[in-house]
This record gives sequence, C-alpha cells and structure tokens, in this order.
Amino acid sequence: MAKVPALRVKLTISRRCRRLLILVALAVSILAIWHAGQTYFRWDEWRYWTVRRDFLEAGGAKNLVHFFLSPHIGTFSPGIMLLWLPLDTVFGMHSYLPYALPPILLHLVAGFALFEVLVARVRPLVALLSSSLFLVMGNAALGLSTGWMVGYTASLACGFLSLLVISRTGDGEMPLRSALATLGLVMVSLSFSSVGFAVAFMVVMAQVLKRRFALAAVHFLVAGLPYLLWRVAYEPSTLSPQLDRIGSYLDFMWKGLSSASAELLGVPIGSWAALTFAGAILGAVWSFRERADLWVINVASLTSAGFFYFLVTLRSIDLSPLAFAPDQDRYLYVAAALMLPSLAWLVDRLVSLSSRSVIPLVVIAAVAIPLNSLQQLDTYRTADSMGASNRAVIETAASVVGELGQLDAGFLVADRTARFTAEQFGRLVNRGKVPCFADPEQVSDFAQRQALPASSVDRATCE
Repeated sequence: MAKVPALRVKLTISRRCRRLLILVALAVSILAIWHAGQTYFRWDEWRYWTVRRDFLEAGGAKNLVHFFLSPHIGTFSPGIMLLWLPLDTVFGMHSYLPYALPPILLHLVAGFALFEVLVARVRPLVALLSSSLFLVMGNAALGLSTGWMVGYTASLACGFLSLLVISRTGDGEMPLRSALATLGLVMVSLSFSSVGFAVAFMVVMAQVLKRRFALAAVHFLVAGLPYLLWRVAYEPSTLSPQLDRIGSYLDFMWKGLSSASAELLGVPIGSWAALTFAGAILGAVWSFRERADLWVINVASLTSAGFFYFLVTLRSIDLSPLAFAPDQDRYLYVAAALMLPSLAWLVDRLVSLSSRSVIPLVVIAAVAIPLNSLQQLDTYRTADSMGASNRAVIETAASVVGELGQLDAGFLVADRTARFTAEQFGRLVNRGKVPCFADPEQVSDFAQRQALPASSVDRATCE
C-alpha cells in the first residue's frame, strides 16, 4: 500500500516539473523569436533562392520533382522544401521570422519528448534539469536562429519522439500503431537532413536490443529505400572510408565528441569533456548491466551519437575546416543531445546511492544552464549583425534592379555565400519576393562596392 502514496507524490512532482519545463521553453522561445525577427537569410539558405527557385520558375512536373529532390550540397532534404514552399508563397523574402519559427518549435518538441522519455524512469528533477539543459544548450542557438537548421531540429525531434514510443512498449512484440509511428518518424527524419541516418540507426538499434528483429529489418529496409532510390537517381557525393586513415578518423571523432561533452556544461575544458563523455559511457554500460528501464534508450542513443560523428567524419574531414570542423555547432547539437539520456540515468543512479551527491550535481546544473544561455545570446548577436547586413544588401539591390544588368557575372550578397545573376534577381523582384529600401546613402555605398555608375543613386526607387 505504501507504493500508492509514493506514486502519487511522484506524479505530483512530475506535473510540477513539467510546468517548470514549460516556463523554460517559453523563455527560450521568446528569446529565439525576438532575435529571429532581427536577422535574415544567410549561408546555405541562399541556395533556395539561387538554385531551387529556378526549378519552380521553369515550371513543369519534372522541374517540380527537381525542386524537392535535388541534392543540397550532397544531402537529401525534401522535407525542408515541403516546409519552405508555402512560406515562400506567402512571405517571400520579406520576413525571415516565418522561416525561423519551425526550427524553434521542433527544438521545443524535442525537449519535451526527452523529458517524457526520462521522467517515467528517473527522478522528475533529474528529467527536468536534463531537458532544460537541452533546451538552453549554447550550440542549439544556431538551429534556433537559422531557418535552414530545421533539418537538424526536425530530425532530432523525430528521434526523441521515436524513443518515447519505444520506451512505452515492452520487449518482444510491438503494437502495429507504435511500429507505424516509429517507421513514419524515421522516414520523416531522413527527409530533412543527414541527421536522419543517426535517428534511423538509433531506432533500428533500439528495436534489435528489444529483440524485435523483424521490425528492425522493416525499419532498415522501408525507411532506407526512398533514400537509396534517390542516390541512384541523383548520384550525390559518396562517403568512402579509407582503412589507412583510421587514426585521422578517430582523432576527428574524438575532437567532436569531446567538444560536445564539454559544451554540455558550458565549460570547454578538456578534463571536464573527458569526465562528461566517460559519464555518458558509464551510464549506458551500468544501465545495461542492471537491465534498468532506460538501458535500451541509453545504449541506442549513445551509440548513435558515435555513429553520427562517424558519418560527419567521412563527409567533413577533407573539406574546409572553416565550415566543416569537428566542433561545428550543428554537429555538437546532435551529439550532445544524444548523450543526455545516459547522463541523466547516471545522475539519477548516483543520487540513489548517496543523497549527498545531489549537491554537486545541482551546483553543476546551476552553472551549466546560465553559461549555455549566455552562449545562445552570443550566437544571436552574431546572427543579428550578419542578418542586418544581408537584408540591407537585398533591399538596396532591389531599388537599383534596373542597373544590375551591367553585372555580367551577377553579384554577391553581404555574407559572400550567394551569387544571384541580374536576371535571376530581377525575376524575384518582379514577382514581389524581395523587400525594397532606397536610402540614398545606402544605395551610394552599394553602387560603389558593385562598381555601378553613380547615376544608379539617382534612379534608385521602391514601388
């Protein structure tokens, strides 16, 4: 009978922790939305307007298929296209906020899914701290301030939702509804970004550990078939491991995983990184040995973090370190998130063994959460500055669009990652996709940088 009151107490605490997590989520989302309203398109996002939109404007069923399925720097991302097309139709390039809202929302979904996975099996306070840490992770700010990063947040949200479904079913057989749910989530995650491979690996691994071998095979075959067909049709760049480079691969992977471990605490110090990473491994191994409720989730998520960085290594090791270094925020975001279930279980276990251990753990959380929040603010400030510069270039170029025909090679936008041709940009202006602002001083500066005639300033206009 004593178990009933204890269960009621836990349920009450769980509800309170869930409300506190909602407050954390509100704070994170309000801050992210505020800054998303200040920034603008940048980096790979320009490819939507300089490559994808050409397919749309060309018309025809074949071009529409290319719009959705053409590789984005070698990756499969029709999910992003399906999301951005209606946004483009309604908002064009006039406002960036609508493009930034989906990744913010999906980041919150991932955080709440993680909490629900944990709260039934560890102390509610541990689940709250772990999920709060995920929501405020400093390296998550890139995804919260960049519309195109919806590929990462969507895939990760699908991954945690899959773990939630798996964690609520027993070993052996799995209800058809749950099996279809995880299969659908894996397919959606694969349609958004390469993070979907880590999600697929994690779900298949979890099904194998729960002895659902036939279901694991179905996930592997059915979810992977569309991607394999896409590779045959579009022949994107291939990942080709070389046995004589194992040392380089391991070094790249360690730098990435250790950076992810360190940034969970907001303190990029090597010894803390090693300790945190060792803690994640210990949590997975310990829970496996005890056959704890979370052991399948712990092992599947942690091994998928390693698998994800293995894929990152194969793709990135020979590319520009400026954009593909092992400690890029987009990679750390995924790896750190996938370490959290094991770390949460370890923390809960340590508290079970000694109530005194809760004191240093709360202190660590009290330091890590503010430090991560400050890192988010730094990322937002950088995004705001770049976004303001990019928007100014687009608005000003729209005011002198008639003069841009003199630029035979097109022109570069402010962050120097997009190249519009004059004809291409003119079509966007004529279709009403581009904002326009004709400040004389801004136009004069733009004309000088683009080597346009001085008369461009006099002819600048916005309708």
